[in-house]
Amino acid sequence: TLFSSVKAIRDIDGAIAEVGVYKGNTAKLICEVKGERPLFLFDTFEGMPNEKISEFDEWELNTHTDNTPESVQAYLSKYPNVTLIAGRFPESLAKPSGQIAISQTYAMVNIDVDLYQSTLDALEFFYPRLSSGGRLISHNYNLKDSPGGNTPGVNKAFAEFFKGKTSQIVEIAETQCLVVKP
Repeated sequence: TLFSSVKAIRDIDGAIAEVGVYKGNTAKLICEVKGERPLFLFDTFEGMPNEKISEFDEWELNTHTDNTPESVQAYLSKYPNVTLIAGRFPESLAKPSGQIAISQTYAMVNIDVDLYQSTLDALEFFYPRLSSGGRLISHNYNLKDSPGGNTPGVNKAFAEFFKGKTSQIVEIAETQCLVVKP
């Protein structure tokens, strides 16, 4: 989905963003196709919280702690125009690298944060900046009763954010969803 989406947005103006990077595997896939287009990568690089943030979050606590911004930067070092922005989103936008991200329009955004409020924050920030025809993808949209967790907060955030909007949320394989902005 990510690979074909990056190819599909080639003629659409804007940068690419990913919120929830972990070790950078999906970012690397994006980098293989994006060319010179800017890619902004947002992550705490501290893993999942060690306590529930909202009543809608059921993901396994205190996981994804085996990464650092430096290891992800090294992993993606051969690719141009990749900016890592460490910290909790959207507070990380206050950093100098985050300020650059604020002024961008986006052709594609990949959200993989597993949590209700983080998903809602990403939707509120990126969707208004998404170009017409741009793609918004989320992981764990329809993850239910699988080993490692259950993420009803992601689905709830999408339902709340897109209520009354003309965009359609399309469930796709591998627990993802896709929205193409009209």
